[in-house]
Amino acid sequence: MTDMADRGAHIIRFVGKEDDGSYADAADARIARLSALAELAFASRERAQRWLRRPQREFGGIAPLEMMETPAAARQVEIFLRQLAEARAQRPLRRH
Repeated sequence: MTDMADRGAHIIRFVGKEDDGSYADAADARIARLSALAELAFASRERAQRWLRRPQREFGGIAPLEMMETPAAARQVEIFLRQLAEARAQRPLRRH
């Protein structure tokens, strides 16, 4: 795993927790965790949020945000985003 992916995994573990360390509910926790992962994968909060809200061909035309209601569907989104984040982390940096 790359340094960037390590940092992202660290962030994702803590996003979505309440002050007492609990989660408001499981769906909120999944949304927070996968939103953070999407930001890492897309390197932009705006791009990540846009992707999460739009229907995606990879998920049969369903928006990833809608898929976060169930653990099994959220896992599909997580796998996709982790693969994307890893692929982007391994790309050489572009020089402008």
